[in-house]
Amino acid sequence: DHLDAQQVQLLAEMCILIDENDRRIGAETKKNCHLNENIKKGLLHRAFSVFLFNTENKLLL
Repeated sequence: DHLDAQQVQLLAEMCILIDENDRRIGAETKKNCHLNENIKKGLLHRAFSVFLFNTENKLLL
């Protein structure tokens, strides 16, 4: 497999599945939430992104 141990662990984390009204309908792993076949089926999950900037407004990665 092309994934290292940390990636495997992160993809095993659970996501909250939701309907189109943001109501919880279940749970699924990050890996399964991001499979193309599930995206095409319209599988929705809650997600967020965090961007961290320094005092010069440069994005820190």
